[in-house]
Amino acid sequence: MADSQEIVDKGAEEVDERGVGGAVRSVLIGGSIMALATTVVEIITGIPGTIMAPLTAFAEGLATLIGGTLGAPVRITDAGSEASAESFLSGAAAALGPAAFPVAVLVSVVGLWLFLRFLQEISISPLQLLRDNED
Repeated sequence: MADSQEIVDKGAEEVDERGVGGAVRSVLIGGSIMALATTVVEIITGIPGTIMAPLTAFAEGLATLIGGTLGAPVRITDAGSEASAESFLSGAAAALGPAAFPVAVLVSVVGLWLFLRFLQEISISPLQLLRDNED
């Protein structure tokens, strides 16, 4: 970091080279132009982030929806296969025995069928959420 004597020496050199008016003009006008240019560059570089933020949020939400809808049956089937493997030894799944895996698959299929049936019966649209349906 420059000490105060170096700053004074630099200022004196500027005044000697350009005169008082030239040094003031160089510092004030140059600094203002630099600040304006920096602001313009920041605005330009911020535009893609502003456009992409809603798209990224939508994609993440859609991935969460798909993962929640299709991921649960996969986890149930996986747990059923593990329970089926454990049922040969002992535990709570021993009551189902080797049928634990087919039962888990059946539960997953029925759950998915119920969800799809629900989607067929109900009519949901973003426009219905925005308008008033009191008529």
